[in-house]
Amino acid sequence: MFFAYVWVGAFKAGIVRMLFLLGLWLTLLALAIAMWFGLTGFAMLGGYLGLITAILAAIVSAMTVISHGFAGDPNIAG
Repeated sequence: MFFAYVWVGAFKAGIVRMLFLLGLWLTLLALAIAMWFGLTGFAMLGGYLGLITAILAAIVSAMTVISHGFAGDPNIAG
């Protein structure tokens, strides 16, 4: 439930960040359903969603690091 309202809060944070949080929420939901009911199909779905979520997390991380790197620090002489 936590990631559901964090996902809604991320609507203004950019599409990639929003998709990352949606993917995380759906991954955890699929894995929880797999464990609750013993459905291996949901475990596999959760695994694939987790891989996609990891790729989105890497993109979000790279976008953040690169944007901060290009912003520069005006206090550093260079």
